Amino acid sequence: MQTGPTLIIASVVGCSLMLLTGVASAGDEAKALSQQALQHCEDGRAATARDTRLAFFEQGQALGEQAVAADEQSADAHFALFCNLGELLRLDGESLTSVFGFRRMMNELDRALEIDPTHVDALSAKGTLLVKLPGLLGGDSEKGEQLLQHVIKRAPKAVNARL
Repeated sequence: MQTGPTLIIASVVGCSLMLLTGVASAGDEAKALSQQALQHCEDGRAATARDTRLAFFEQGQALGEQAVAADEQSADAHFALFCNLGELLRLDGESLTSVFGFRRMMNELDRALEIDPTHVDALSAKGTLLVKLPGLLGGDSEKGEQLLQHVIKRAPKAVNARL
């Protein structure tokens, strides 16, 4: 039986390994959930029936929220949530509730870029929004075009940025 410093060191190492395993599994869970949420966003975009689109985006939002809860530091999780929130807003057009939804959507996009300023999909989305939004809602076509040019340089095959 171990006693003294050896037991303390073994305990510290054991606890550290458990914590690292927990962090790794949380990161893995967030990654898997983020990928599922993005797939729901893509599937919803491809669907033609409104109810089908709505179901994909709502499920994608729930998966994105779970991904963020699993790892708040995951840019992919925040981007996946942004994607589904944005598509939900576009589904029925503008309404009073979309103002609050818009703010939440933008917060998720900004959080993704705060975590990873080089996240190509988030940069492309931000650039596109800056180009398309009126100044009253934070649009800035010049800044948006600069962002999109940056994305094209970093990822020459970035179709959305090119469009």
